[in-house]
Amino acid sequence: MQIRDYVSVLIKRGWIIILVAAMTAAGAYIYTRFEPTIYRSSIKLLVVPARSDYGLTLAAGNLLRQYSVQVTARDLIVRVMDELRLDTSVESLKGNITVSSIPEDYILLIDVYDRDADQAPRIADTLAKVFVEAHALRQKEIARSDRVEISVYEPASPSALDSPKTRTTVLAGGVLGILLGVVIAFGLEYLDDSLKNTQDVERFVPGLTVLALVPTINPVTLADRETGAAEVKAGVSTMREGIGGKVEGGVGRATSGAQRARRRIFGSKPSNDASFDD
Repeated sequence: MQIRDYVSVLIKRGWIIILVAAMTAAGAYIYTRFEPTIYRSSIKLLVVPARSDYGLTLAAGNLLRQYSVQVTARDLIVRVMDELRLDTSVESLKGNITVSSIPEDYILLIDVYDRDADQAPRIADTLAKVFVEAHALRQKEIARSDRVEISVYEPASPSALDSPKTRTTVLAGGVLGILLGVVIAFGLEYLDDSLKNTQDVERFVPGLTVLALVPTINPVTLADRETGAAEVKAGVSTMREGIGGKVEGGVGRATSGAQRARRRIFGSKPSNDASFDD
């Protein structure tokens, strides 16, 4: 297929693409209406070595991944639940917390997700506090010059809506629908083996040349038949009237000619004219 063939398919079956895109976008919108509202709050912790030593700095950077795991330790989660009196399970709360590291900045980023916009920042602040305290307690066993200290770099941010993201979801659904519609359109075109024009004949039947075309005949309806019959009757009536008029005119012309001939022959004999008239 050439480029113009692809364009022709898209134009001919464009309604399918639009319909599928509209359906998927509508489905995505309906999905967001039933999706629970979740808020996110983030807090940053700064990891700083006690001295500006290359080896200690490198070790601090390597410890970031280990610290990311320690933040969600079970004992710390339990302490957070006790301080905030949360009515939830340890696994459920742990599942709402994600920890990532930014090695080049020596930053630990803690994200807390919750349905309560006010609760998410409180959980983030409390978790950061108990982690910093637990880490400081472990560091007491190490010489001060070899310690890696952790402190709160930025407090918990105000809650931001994390989901549902209606606009993004609907847009993604529409794009997916367009792609799916294109696939369906070309699939239907591939399955359609009917010949619609001379180009199809020459393309799908090699060596066969089109010599003539049969014009399309529109189907005749009952109303068309009645109209045609009325027009035929009117034409016949007109033709009869015309024929009758011509006959009467011929008779009149013949009578006039006979009278003129009689006058020429018997014009000097009035008595005979009178008897001829009778």
